[in-house]
Amino acid sequence: MADSDQTNNIDERPKPISGNQSFIDKVNGLLLRARSRREKWQHTGRYVGLAIGFVAGGVIWKMIGFSWLIGIPSLLATTGLFWFVGGLMGYSFNPDAYLEAKQIARQWAITRWAGTLVEAPVQRPEVVEILALDILPNHDRAQYDDLLLRPDQWSIGCHLEERRTRTERDSNGNMRQKTYWVTVFRGRCYCLPAPIDFDSKTMVLPRGVGVALDKQSYSNPEFRKKWNVFSDDGMMAHYIIGPLVSERLVALKKTNPKLERLCFNEDKVYLFVQDHYRPKFLPGHGPIDQATLPQMMTPLTLGHSLWQAIWPGRTLADAIETNEKNWHPALY
Repeated sequence: MADSDQTNNIDERPKPISGNQSFIDKVNGLLLRARSRREKWQHTGRYVGLAIGFVAGGVIWKMIGFSWLIGIPSLLATTGLFWFVGGLMGYSFNPDAYLEAKQIARQWAITRWAGTLVEAPVQRPEVVEILALDILPNHDRAQYDDLLLRPDQWSIGCHLEERRTRTERDSNGNMRQKTYWVTVFRGRCYCLPAPIDFDSKTMVLPRGVGVALDKQSYSNPEFRKKWNVFSDDGMMAHYIIGPLVSERLVALKKTNPKLERLCFNEDKVYLFVQDHYRPKFLPGHGPIDQATLPQMMTPLTLGHSLWQAIWPGRTLADAIETNEKNWHPALY
């Protein structure tokens, strides 16, 4: 294979981490300051809640005529409730130091990934590209966020909601239509370069979900329990999802149950993963060290990891050099 092809692979395995102690110290310093401020806000919230609860309990006690039997338990219950709620609200307060630490960690991870971040993509071609696939559930409104870009791949957060109505009885006993929103997909879409130009569209969807393409049949019973395959080219669909790949997809679904759907369209592969809407670059609120740094890369490298699980060790350097409709034997 020509040397030029060697530069077009999707290998993004984490490089050895070194020389990051100053980065770790800076982020940990911000996290320590954030935790200190959070504890102060929690204590303040508890004291304020205690005072409000005591006053509210006293009002209730007075309303029931200063009955000791009911008044004392009511006073204690109200005071305790406001104390708990106040502490919870104080703990939920997000100090600027934590947000700053998270932003630094995000930028570090994205820079190390050799990519860029578009936090609020609007009318981006990537969004148009996803919608053109017609693979996502029907929805009435959508939000796209955290577009991560590299020259050869990208991923984007998607939050899709469908508007529904139901009939409910109001306080006056009248039946009324109430509108509410239901999340039909919340996750990330990963777009990776395909080994070849498929010159077709093949979708791998959860069982029970269908699209306006021809459904393909497979003999693997475990595969049929989890996936349905639809394609506008049945022969290419079976080249893509062969016996070994179908077994790997079954195993992958067990270890990554939130992998919901895949699409092989022209010269790209799209993977849709639930519950990865916002990249979590910080492991909780605790300190970070050399061992936890790779965890911050997970939202960026997940698409590549799933690719490697389906086609172990295969990159674009393994692809065939023509667009003919046959599959590279090395993939199997």
